[in-house]
Amino acid sequence: MKRGSGIGKAIAAAALAAALAGPGAALAWQANTFALTDGDFARDAKEAKEGGKKIAIIVHMDDCPSCEALEAHLESSPALIKGLAKGHVLMGVNIRGAVELTAPDGKKMTEGEYARSLGVFATPTVVLLGADGKPEASALGYAASKSLLEALAGSGNPKREAKSDARKKRS
Repeated sequence: MKRGSGIGKAIAAAALAAALAGPGAALAWQANTFALTDGDFARDAKEAKEGGKKIAIIVHMDDCPSCEALEAHLESSPALIKGLAKGHVLMGVNIRGAVELTAPDGKKMTEGEYARSLGVFATPTVVLLGADGKPEASALGYAASKSLLEALAGSGNPKREAKSDARKKRS
């Protein structure tokens, strides 16, 4: 994550808020809401799996109005963040980032290379990684990304939520 990026600032701010808020704080931030990573996504993915969580990656770009809108939505929705934190570790990757990271498969690459390896070429995009570290679901653009994050926060499984909606329509 490039220092100073919008989503990166939101991730850092959320982690700082969690550290400063302490137990019993009015704001329901969880210490593990956003992952502060040193770029070792392989280790982060392993820890998420051991904790029974999946990884949701927000691929963003500096000076992207839609990325900034998604960031603002996340920052203004503590219930959404709390719901996401129950089953997911949320990370940010700058699509143009040159910071080196270790992908879940152990390969070293830049943030931008990692975004492309996930099949992401536009922002914002939310990518849900499966237990194997491979993309399981994704959403491109503000509206789709927002909807996917809300589905993940509500049920932890967007596929199950989509099936449930289809059943309701048949009734």
